[in-house]
Amino acid sequence: MPTAVDAPALIPTPYNLFPTPYNLQPFFEAQQAIELTLPISGKTAIIRRPIGRDMVEADRLAGPKANELTLKIALMSRIATIGGRVLPFEDFQEFDLEDITEMLERDFPSAPKPSPPEMPQPEY
Repeated sequence: MPTAVDAPALIPTPYNLFPTPYNLQPFFEAQQAIELTLPISGKTAIIRRPIGRDMVEADRLAGPKANELTLKIALMSRIATIGGRVLPFEDFQEFDLEDITEMLERDFPSAPKPSPPEMPQPEY
């Protein structure tokens, strides 16, 4: 029988993009994930860079009449792990306000910027 601790491994991972403790390493290597300690709970949160699918799912979770804050919390539930676990949107709504604010105030990790192409030097 699976326990709550085993739950992240049981969540379907299409294209291996859903944030689980087992596949965040590529995001860290690409510097597209940040780690922070939540001020009230003291738990470690890892927030990865969102992709389009995360926004679509957050919109579905938040509902058609959701305000901007609800949509942001729904998105955070898609891209963050808390204490090494993926938590559902409903659990994020129960977090202490200061913990939620700490996560929402962080900028999403940015995508790596491509280096500019080298311009050939003119010969005189």
